[in-house]
Amino acid sequence: MRLRYIILLIFFVPLLAIFSISIYKGFETRKKAKIREEINRKIRVEVLNAAGVNGLARKVTWLLRKDGFDVVYYGNADEPLPKTVVVERRDSSMFHARHLARWIGCREITLEIDPDRVLDVSLVLGKDYKKLFKGIDSLKIVF
Repeated sequence: MRLRYIILLIFFVPLLAIFSISIYKGFETRKKAKIREEINRKIRVEVLNAAGVNGLARKVTWLLRKDGFDVVYYGNADEPLPKTVVVERRDSSMFHARHLARWIGCREITLEIDPDRVLDVSLVLGKDYKKLFKGIDSLKIVF
C-alpha cells in the first residue's frame, strides 16, 4: 500500500509542477503582451510611403492601428528610398523608434529630433517593405 502512494507521488508531483509552471508562464506572457500594447498606444506614428506603391501607407497604417499604435498621419514621402527607416523625432534615447523597429522587424533606425511635430516616430517605407510586411500587397482594406 505504501509503495502505491510513493509511486503515485513520483508521478503526481512532477505533473503538478509542470502544470503550475505552464500556468505561470502563460500569465507572464499575457502580462508582457499587455505592457507592449500599452506602450504601442502611447507611441504617435507617422507613416510615409517612399516605395512608390499606391495605398501602401494606408495599408501599413491599418496594420499598425490594429496592433494599437496611434498613427496620427500617413502619406507620401518626398523621395523614394531603397530601405525602410524608422526615424525617432522626440527622444534622444530613441525608445519609440527602437520599440517600433523591433515590432515590425526593421533594422534601420535614425534620430532626427523635431520638437515642432506632434509625433514620436516616422516610419518611412522603402522598397523593401515586402520583407517587413509579408502579404501586404494582397491585403484589402475597405474604408
